[in-house]
Amino acid sequence: GVVKAEDGAIYVPMFGSKILFPSTDIPVDSGIVKLNKYALLSCNDKPLVIDGHIDIRDMSNAYVDMSIRGRNVQFVDSKQIKKSQLFGRGFANVDATAKGRLSALYVNANVALLSGSNLTYVLQDDVSEIVTETNPDMVHFVQFDDSTSVYGDSLLQNQSFGMSINASLTLQQGNTINAYLSTDGKNRVQVQSNGTLNYAQGFSGDPRVTGQLNVDNGYVKYTPPLIKEVDFKIKEGSYLSFTGNLMNPTLNFLAEEKYKASVSGDGMTSHLVDFIIACKVGGTLSQMDVSFDLNTNDDLTVQNELQSMSQQQRSAQAMNLMLYGSYTGTNTSTMTNNALYSFLNSQLNSWAASAIKGVDLSFGINQYDKADDGVSTVTSYSYNLSKSLFNDRFKIVV
Repeated sequence: GVVKAEDGAIYVPMFGSKILFPSTDIPVDSGIVKLNKYALLSCNDKPLVIDGHIDIRDMSNAYVDMSIRGRNVQFVDSKQIKKSQLFGRGFANVDATAKGRLSALYVNANVALLSGSNLTYVLQDDVSEIVTETNPDMVHFVQFDDSTSVYGDSLLQNQSFGMSINASLTLQQGNTINAYLSTDGKNRVQVQSNGTLNYAQGFSGDPRVTGQLNVDNGYVKYTPPLIKEVDFKIKEGSYLSFTGNLMNPTLNFLAEEKYKASVSGDGMTSHLVDFIIACKVGGTLSQMDVSFDLNTNDDLTVQNELQSMSQQQRSAQAMNLMLYGSYTGTNTSTMTNNALYSFLNSQLNSWAASAIKGVDLSFGINQYDKADDGVSTVTSYSYNLSKSLFNDRFKIVV
């Protein structure tokens, strides 16, 4: 006979995906399903072409020989909704084949995430509450036969299912990957990356992943309770390397953040100094090696003082700066005021992230003493505004 879809579609709102089925006939001849370049339509109407055939004369162990190919296929096109796990724009080239019986199926695939993709993964707060419930008796596909004994064998026997997979995923330059660490997006990570990962799995399982993802640039925004927002810029040359275990890659990340702090000079006066906090992450995911460092290009005296310290001392100074907004290498303004302004910073930035959409806006507040015909207290306010245009191809920063 013939299988045909009338207004058929699959919608997956949590991934922002949809697939449309054309009304093309799929012939079935003597137990052979002939796909004949059946073209599924993606979000941008680019076809995902399935060609080949499926032999279902033995339904308990069907034979598959087919290919799936697509160019510039948009698999994600959505804005964030309440239960979004993935949203944005995602474009890919797909070239895959599957051949063999279901008990021993060989799958080969090459997928490329194309330039212009901008995908955001959302870490749901209630992930632990999601429970998958399935009823294996809901639907049965059976082979009709006059003999009830054959019917019983076909239905009740557990058939083995094995798959050998060789797949590669290539991330082209010019894509953006985001991860929301909270559903509101206030705490988030963004990277522009490139590289290739290879996935291999035999019939016995034991998946292996090899390859490297290079990070061209990116940032981490995070606001701990009662502490100023952390905004680290990831440096080019950072990477994530896989040598087999998917869940334990090797890390090599270097990120920097600029901080302003009040530093005492001669007498009672003080002035603002631009510090650079460096965060280095090494080791593996299961045994991370995280270290901090501190330097400045703004004040030669302070820089010389930092260079005379040990690495542990500079790390402690960096932590003080992040926690209290205070540099304690010399006499500074009171830590209480710095902690208060750090709290105000965190509240302002939290408000900006939730109330202002379409742009990235952050604030800073600093206070220091200034000698000008006597000693006066000066409060400095700063802001940073950025906006991406033309599908992230152009960015304005003020």
